[in-house]
Amino acid sequence: MEKSNRMFKKLIATVIVIGLLVIGIKVFSWKITERKTSPDKNFEVVLMDARFRILFSDRNFQVKVKKLGWFDSYKTVFVSPDENAFAQERFIWSKDNTKFLLVAKNLIIPSDNKENILLNTGEYLYLFYDLSSNQKWCNCNSSLDKSFTFNDISNIEFLESLHLSKNSF
Repeated sequence: MEKSNRMFKKLIATVIVIGLLVIGIKVFSWKITERKTSPDKNFEVVLMDARFRILFSDRNFQVKVKKLGWFDSYKTVFVSPDENAFAQERFIWSKDNTKFLLVAKNLIIPSDNKENILLNTGEYLYLFYDLSSNQKWCNCNSSLDKSFTFNDISNIEFLESLHLSKNSF
């Protein structure tokens, strides 16, 4: 009787551990909050947010790209530094399917560069990625990424016309 009681307790403990692992994976996983497919439908870029934020005080997100196909997986091309908890982001593809922008409102932008990256939509140029060279530029607080301005991308045709804001700081 005591042996079956111990086995039952081990079974219950195992079920509880497995349940906590499943819940933990779900809670601490990433969720797609923004996605955009390239004009030729060969690539998809996604912005993934952590499902759980400690005290909801800051935010980290990832930008991932994948070539669309049966067995392709996402490749992480950017991991953000700590950002504001609430922001509005969207992707804009180039017409030739080789580059994309992440534009955003309410993300942390270094103040010395704002006038050169503020669009007339009220969004800032945040991330620029070139698929063909696997290079990225970012207007964020990370010292690892080179910043860029409107002039750096003005010769690229995007699916939307981009215009700098007329406001000056």
